Amino acid sequence: MVKRVPSAVDLTPTPAAVGPSNRTSYRKGTATRERIITEAQSAIFDHGFNRTSSREVARRSGVTFGVIQHHFGTYEALLVATMQRGTNGLVEALASAQVAGQTTREKLSFIADLLWEYFCKPEFISYVQIFANLVRDPDTSEQALKTIQRAVKRNETAWIELMERTFGRKPDELVIRRVLFSTMQGLAIDRWFEKRAPTYAKERRLMVDAFAAYMDKSP
Repeated sequence: MVKRVPSAVDLTPTPAAVGPSNRTSYRKGTATRERIITEAQSAIFDHGFNRTSSREVARRSGVTFGVIQHHFGTYEALLVATMQRGTNGLVEALASAQVAGQTTREKLSFIADLLWEYFCKPEFISYVQIFANLVRDPDTSEQALKTIQRAVKRNETAWIELMERTFGRKPDELVIRRVLFSTMQGLAIDRWFEKRAPTYAKERRLMVDAFAAYMDKSP
């Protein structure tokens, strides 16, 4: 019997058979896998991508590297799974959002706060670092790159769908969507660099005011 090892594309474990012992083993395995991802996320947030190693993740998770290999196959696949958790969190937040407000400004303010809340989370900062390093590393596998591309595409689709649900379709609003999303990302990354962790409340209000005025004037 060939032992099933998850790849960078297939990252979800499956129980081998139905039965109480197998279900218990599956739950324990899933819990271990999620703990490893959590610790990888935390380590990258605390120390940065280049200062985080498989050995450090194993130490923080209380497992051996062999356990990481059992669940993910490679350290690269673990990094991709960690990045996927970050993108899944954003997709879920965007897909489930019930935008409140009557005016363009009120709706934009709600969406900006939603993005800000997510972008300030450690999982986003870890995601950015993993993404930036893997996509530029010539040694990153083709499978991993394809998985990353799909994850980014899901983000973009969820974002566009939220904006269309809220404001409908206007020919020139694609630019607004990109600028709003990218600006919020940039402020959150800048916040990460600052030890004081500023809220950028004034900057966010200014951005919302400017975008709302533009959108209200556009045909």
